[in-house]
Amino acid sequence: MFFCDKNSISTINANNGKCINQTLFIIFALMIRTAFIIILITLPNYIYANVSRDTIRLRNTDVMEYNNILYFGIKDSIILIPHGSEYKLFRNRLVLENGIKKNSKAALAANYIYQQYLGILRNQLISATPPTDFIFADSLFSIFDGKIIRNIRFVSVDIIDGSVYDTLIQNNTAFGNVIEKTHISTRKKIIAQNLKFKKNDIVNSRIIADNERLLRNLPYIEDAKIILTPVNYLSDSVDATIITKDYYHIAANFELLDYNYFIINPYSVNFLGSGNHLGAIYMFNNNGNPPHGYGANYLINNILHSFTSSEVKVLRTFKEEYVTSAINKPFYTTDTRAGGNFTYTNKYTSIANKINLPDSSFIKTDTVQFNIFDTWAGISLFPNTELNKLFINTSAAYSRTNYFERPYISADSNFYFHNYNNYLTAITLRKIAYINAVKILGYGTVEAIPTGVNIQLIGGVSKSTFTERVYLGSKIEVAKLVKHTGIFSLKLSAGSYFRNHISEDALTGGRLLYLSPLINIQDFELRNIFTISYTSLLNKKMHSELDFGSGIRNLKQLGVYGNSIMIMRYQPVLFTPFYRAGFKFSITPYTDIGWLCKSEFFNENKEFYSVHGMSLSIKNESFRAPALSLNMAYYPPNAINSERFMIQLLLNDLRFNYLFPSFKPSVISTSDFE
Repeated sequence: MFFCDKNSISTINANNGKCINQTLFIIFALMIRTAFIIILITLPNYIYANVSRDTIRLRNTDVMEYNNILYFGIKDSIILIPHGSEYKLFRNRLVLENGIKKNSKAALAANYIYQQYLGILRNQLISATPPTDFIFADSLFSIFDGKIIRNIRFVSVDIIDGSVYDTLIQNNTAFGNVIEKTHISTRKKIIAQNLKFKKNDIVNSRIIADNERLLRNLPYIEDAKIILTPVNYLSDSVDATIITKDYYHIAANFELLDYNYFIINPYSVNFLGSGNHLGAIYMFNNNGNPPHGYGANYLINNILHSFTSSEVKVLRTFKEEYVTSAINKPFYTTDTRAGGNFTYTNKYTSIANKINLPDSSFIKTDTVQFNIFDTWAGISLFPNTELNKLFINTSAAYSRTNYFERPYISADSNFYFHNYNNYLTAITLRKIAYINAVKILGYGTVEAIPTGVNIQLIGGVSKSTFTERVYLGSKIEVAKLVKHTGIFSLKLSAGSYFRNHISEDALTGGRLLYLSPLINIQDFELRNIFTISYTSLLNKKMHSELDFGSGIRNLKQLGVYGNSIMIMRYQPVLFTPFYRAGFKFSITPYTDIGWLCKSEFFNENKEFYSVHGMSLSIKNESFRAPALSLNMAYYPPNAINSERFMIQLLLNDLRFNYLFPSFKPSVISTSDFE
């Protein structure tokens, strides 16, 4: 009766009824637990019944955002929230009045997006969680350091609407479906050949982060992401998933220079899914002789998994002919031990575009023929795979320019057409960490910004037709992320030739760059970019005068050169929330201001030039072709342009392209300060 066996009964008799007391204690505990359960069941109903509530009715086309949660209407849905609470109602644009659209892929994708992400704002579906702005790339993988990579799998997402941050999203438009069906995807073995790790390797966060950046920089990959997933909480192994999004494999550039002069350049960035580039070019100029021009190029990427590429270019037009072959092995990552480049070009071209060189005097000569041989190689003495660890690179370069046909030259004229043999060597000290950011100039693809320290010392000899000079130079660059403020980069460079121990053609300067964090303004996003640069040429002997280059946008030079230049550029980039069939829009106001100290050919004074304008850009980042931009500019009366207002339709690249200098030894040039 009381769950006591014979031995227990004998124990009761011997111990004054202890078993009965234990049984009563168990019954009492069961009663307490039952009462507690009853309270838990009834109390919420009592509280709920006595709290004032607002009743929200949602139709099947409605979405409600409340307390960072999205509620989707199914037929007529009723939601109760505390009285006076704030909420927002949106229209579910992927649902019709009488049900979900018939396209099942779109419906499934939309349903998943709604459940996982932010929702619908201004009729725009936010398809995936964007990466965090200004985050160190290595930190994304550091928690997996030391674990073993058990398996590697490859996933590709749709070109137009697909996202590497959500592999379930599929194209839900007719345009996207057509693009996907006509695209030749990158073969999985090609992606595998671009990995710097393999099964059973130990995870190193620097190698994984560098490899993700390497994949994104491939010319046929729009975006890429590497995900490491623990096998379980107690395991020492992870599975690696390589997610890639291709560029559409066919693209074309078109340039209309005149009503009877145009250039068209069709190409494939991923020929037959091989990762190789095949391109062609056709030029027509009704005034040319002959009027037609043709060319082609073929680039093989990552030969035999060596991360070495090879390219051949040929071109024949009415004004130039050339053949170029090149082999290139860049220093992609901090653990690359050796790299370099070899390029050979044979060229026959018109010199009409060199007529305005201020250091040249010409006889009546229309064309030049020459070849260029350029090669360099470098070795990293202490390659490493650790964050913020200093490493050293040594390199040497040789280049030769040899003219067969050219204008008359002398020791003090036509320096551009002298034969040159340059021997340079460099030692580079670098400590680098990459920061991931989106929406700098482009839209959604992550761009890697280098931060750290880079110091390069350069020395060598330059031999020309008439002279021999020693060259010494240095480049110093420091880039740093300041929390909640942005990225600052300071570059200082100085270089000079020496003849008979006397400095000449000394080029010095610096550049300060500021990149702000991404600022949210309602549904828009804003990024501020500011640069200020200064360049000075001292004791000019054989160097061309300085010009504004690309510092003042579309400023016609008209032979205005100087000995020193200061340029300030400010451009806020405003990213709109509008998205149609993969096309995105941005607005970029800009102000470029420059001061030019004129040379001895003109009066010794400083001239002020500026331009103020705005660009409206549209681009689908799934296509390799450049963005289409409408540029509107105003040149104040002190500018040398004859026009005061300019409207242009341009094709331009929206990538930020900020990198530390190459390990290749090179003389300081004006491009170092742009």
